[in-house]
Amino acid sequence: MIGSMLGDEQLGIYSVGVRLSEFWYFIPIGISSSFFPHLISLKKELSIQYKKRFAILHSIVFWMALLGACITQFAADFVILKIYGYDYLNSSSVLKIHIWASLFVFLGVAGSNYYILENLQKLTILKSLFGLLVNIILNYLWIPEYGILGAAYATLISQFCANTLFLVFFKSLHPLLFLQMGSILFIRFLNLGNMIRKQVSVYHSND
Repeated sequence: MIGSMLGDEQLGIYSVGVRLSEFWYFIPIGISSSFFPHLISLKKELSIQYKKRFAILHSIVFWMALLGACITQFAADFVILKIYGYDYLNSSSVLKIHIWASLFVFLGVAGSNYYILENLQKLTILKSLFGLLVNIILNYLWIPEYGILGAAYATLISQFCANTLFLVFFKSLHPLLFLQMGSILFIRFLNLGNMIRKQVSVYHSND
C-alpha cells in the first residue's frame, strides 16, 4: 500500500526501518522452542509448574523486547547513518515506532506454545485475520495523512490487536491474557538471570 500511495522512494525508506526492527524476531522463537519440550511434560503431568513456566517465558520475552525497544530510541539514528547513510535517515523515525511492535510480537510467539498445547490452533487463523484486517484499515486511513509513520503506527496497533486484544474475546484464551498481564505488571526482570539459568538447566537435563 505504501508503494501505491506514496511511491517507491518512501517504500524504500520504510522498508529499511522495518528490516532493522524485525531482524531479531528469531530470538523469541528460539527461546520459546527451548521451553516447549518441558511445557509438554508439565502439561501431561498436570503440574502446577505448567503455568509458572509459561509465566517465566512471557516475562523473559517481554522484558527483552522492552529493553530492545528502549535502546533503539537512542541508537536508531546512529545505526541508520552507519549502515545506510544520510539518505535513509528518515528510516530512523519508522524504526523508533515499529520497534515497539516487538513487545506484542514477542508475546505472541511465547503464546503460540499455549495455542498448541491447549489445542486452540484454529484460533490462530482468526487471530491472524483479525490483525490483518486492523492493519489494512489503519493503513488505508493513516498512510494518506501521516505517510510512512502512519504505516508504522498501523503495524504497532495491529500487532497489539492480534496478540493481546484478541485474547479478550475468547474465554479459552483468558489464561493466556493473564499470563501476558503478569509478565508486564509483575517485574520479574530483577531475577531474570536466575530464571534463565533454571530454564537452561532444565533444558539440558531433558537432553
